[in-house]
Amino acid sequence: MSQNITKNDSAKHVVRTLHVLRSELDAVLHEDFAGRKVRFVGDCIHGLLVEGTAQTTEQEETVSNMTLCGGAMRSSFNLAIKRLKEKGTDATCLGLAIGFEYGPMTVTRLE
Repeated sequence: MSQNITKNDSAKHVVRTLHVLRSELDAVLHEDFAGRKVRFVGDCIHGLLVEGTAQTTEQEETVSNMTLCGGAMRSSFNLAIKRLKEKGTDATCLGLAIGFEYGPMTVTRLE
């Protein structure tokens, strides 16, 4: 019986961690940098960020803001991990990898 409680507690902490981290990273992308989440894949967020108009892309500003967004995601991740630990969910073993690409992008969803 106590083994099931341990498994349930462990699962609860995993779900809590994923929920908090996904929410934080999505908020940074969307609310702080006007980016758009394309999808989540596990603990990975795929998103788009561009500066300019429908006709032109401001290349330097886009790359600059992408870099700032990456830094903001790192900061938000670290804060979320700290707050999770304070609330009893120790996820300090997790890491965060941030990458970005610049270039033409096609996004389509067929249902």
